[in-house]
Amino acid sequence: MEQLKKIIWRELVNLWNNRPLLFLVVLGPILLGLILGGIFSNKVVSKLPIAVLDLDQSKLSRLIVRNLDATRSLDIQYQVESMPQMEALIYDQSIVAGILIPSGLAQNIKKGKAQVITAYVNGSNLVTANLVLADLKTTFAILSAGIKLKYLQKTGSTEEKATALVQAVKVDITKLYNPGFNYLNYLAPGIWIAVLSQIILLWGSLFFVMEVENGTAFELTHWSIPTIIVGKILPALMITMIIFEIFFRAMFPLFGIEFKGSIPLLFVISILYSLCLLSLGFLISMFSKRGVDAVKGVLLIGSPAFILSGYSWPTSAMPLMIQPLSYLLPLTPYLSTLRKIYQQGGGFAHVQGDILTLLLMTVLFLAIVAILLKRRLQQEVKSVSLSI
Repeated sequence: MEQLKKIIWRELVNLWNNRPLLFLVVLGPILLGLILGGIFSNKVVSKLPIAVLDLDQSKLSRLIVRNLDATRSLDIQYQVESMPQMEALIYDQSIVAGILIPSGLAQNIKKGKAQVITAYVNGSNLVTANLVLADLKTTFAILSAGIKLKYLQKTGSTEEKATALVQAVKVDITKLYNPGFNYLNYLAPGIWIAVLSQIILLWGSLFFVMEVENGTAFELTHWSIPTIIVGKILPALMITMIIFEIFFRAMFPLFGIEFKGSIPLLFVISILYSLCLLSLGFLISMFSKRGVDAVKGVLLIGSPAFILSGYSWPTSAMPLMIQPLSYLLPLTPYLSTLRKIYQQGGGFAHVQGDILTLLLMTVLFLAIVAILLKRRLQQEVKSVSLSI
């Protein structure tokens, strides 16, 4: 028993002396818990952006717009003038749904003619799509009752005629991109990429720290900084290119996941994304003294990345103080690109903003790595000189 107590005490002392490990196992889970809990702290998704194309421009159509905007989940952020404008907003993921109010709506209802309001719902995110569907059905059920009272009873129509017409006024919902609300199409690619991203990031985080642990860091002083960076990153980049190709060419067909866009386009963007991750990993490596420290950094950054990316839970539903964390992660613009290309069939014009974000991140990470690597190698030279 005394020996057991000594071992337990010894482990506690070692943990206390290893402050990075202490932070990871004690404060790390608490910090991640606060971040992940904070993401869902609003409890419900509200104010999802939608667009309205009102071709009727009547009192009734304006009433419909006001009622839609008054719902908890929907927020009319755009009133467009044409279908191409609405389609562009949906493609760009600026809105989760578009509402088309046909011309002659009010006049036809007064004449007792059935009318259909069309709702185009982006099904690429099942969380937001289901919320939109629920609010649309509720809103139009209430509006139907209002139409019955305000437009038919005022004209002296019979209750039977009013009831028949109200049943003919409905919303026609068109589900875009994932019409079957297939969870495999929705979740699997995002999770694949999230796991692969962790591996790539971990690989990059060991670039320099492994040299230190192996006692070979001084050997790097014989080459220029750009040569070292390119030489470290290029082999890893080539292997990740093969992995992405396997995912897009084999994994998607294997599981029957439809790929609507251009595989070559997404492949090229994936190369940039891999370069960005490896650069971020290299940056983590520059701040790490040992391999275990690099792993800790990867865990702290990578663990909440998928939830923060907005792929499953919309970024707009996160608290304002947490939203900036989402935009600092390379996974966020890449998953946005992934969804736009493979689910929506989008092209370069639809993802160029995400590409620019990844490019700027990569340049920033590499610039900082170059500065820190130069300093670390200078320290290696000094330490070797002192030992001599």
